[in-house]
Amino acid sequence: MSLAAAWFARVGGPLDEDDRADIAAIARAAGDASSEVERMISWFAACAWAETAAAVAIAEEDEDERERLWQQAAQLHTEGELLAQLQPVTRDAAASVRAAAQDAVARQRIHEPMLVDAATAAALLAIHHHALALLAGVPDAHPFMRRHALFRRGRWPLGCHAGRYVIY
Repeated sequence: MSLAAAWFARVGGPLDEDDRADIAAIARAAGDASSEVERMISWFAACAWAETAAAVAIAEEDEDERERLWQQAAQLHTEGELLAQLQPVTRDAAASVRAAAQDAVARQRIHEPMLVDAATAAALLAIHHHALALLAGVPDAHPFMRRHALFRRGRWPLGCHAGRYVIY
């Protein structure tokens, strides 16, 4: 399976050891090593969860971390260099990620552009966060690195909140 084809290819399926290792690392970083995993059962459930107050809280935490990583990366690169490195990352991935989301939704005989839009936006944000984390020189165990790995292996990680790690 090509890398582009892997996006969203395993949503809803059983978790493997790599998935569990990434989830455990993200939970540890969030200070919740005992996090239980909640698996979404459908595209609609995943999108509905992404609109909850918990998801908004996760997005706010991610934005704080993105700002921290930007400052860290700015110590290693000029702002122009950062922008030049980050802007093409999501632009270049957008079409293939969107196509993968469309394919994954269509395989379940669902025709909802809103689902494709939400999944694509989440994956592109993870791609952006991953690229920024690389520029900031963080270790592979960083949550942005692990979330990106989950997406690349076909998952839709929704986040860690209140003792639960939610994934589709």
